[in-house]
Amino acid sequence: MQESDERAKTLGIASLVGALAATVIAAGAVRLTLADEDGGKQNGGELAAAATLAPEERDRLYHAGPAWDGRGGGPMAEEDVKAFRDYPLLWLGESFAGYNLQWIGHVKGGRPGERDARDAVTFVYGTCTPYDSSEPSCPAPITVHVRPLCSVTPASIPEAFVLTREKARGRAELVRFRDGHVMLWTEDISVEMHLVAAPERVDDAIAALRGVGWTSLRAGAELPSPRFGRCGDTR
Repeated sequence: MQESDERAKTLGIASLVGALAATVIAAGAVRLTLADEDGGKQNGGELAAAATLAPEERDRLYHAGPAWDGRGGGPMAEEDVKAFRDYPLLWLGESFAGYNLQWIGHVKGGRPGERDARDAVTFVYGTCTPYDSSEPSCPAPITVHVRPLCSVTPASIPEAFVLTREKARGRAELVRFRDGHVMLWTEDISVEMHLVAAPERVDDAIAALRGVGWTSLRAGAELPSPRFGRCGDTR
């Protein structure tokens, strides 16, 4: 199949911005949009179903995407990430589980400390094919959200959504959710990961997290304890 045909069937990364803004607020997996028809609306049922697809179906729907060129299709290039100083950033590198980094963006809004506050740097890996012709969007294969530590704390997560609470890579705190995604808290940040296209690689992703920019953390290195004392009574 010609490259133009393939791109017609899969994601146009540049049209993701509206979906990403809505997703960061909802702390969910990013939906990639082929057109602006859905206005960035989300379909939680589709995201839940995606995590339980058979491997052959995942291969049909999810794609590696072009190799990372330092720019991608998002508002942040790699040089912007390296210059980012608001809080430390962790990522999965330029590629993970066969999916190439496609998009980086920083969404920030609302009033700090208020319920409408939102602040996250998001890394999107891979592209996808919508499930059918009536649906112009699809869940991103792999999504990583990095937020300030106190944006979401373990104590704020209802037990009904939690599968396990445990330690990870030394002293980081980890919550595994019943829908398959995970959140990890270390030092001054939280990291949320959705591996819709590779749910069996969650533990590998936790191990692969590494620093980018001024954060020098190596993949597999021990993670420090989260500084929840800075979060007041929210923990």
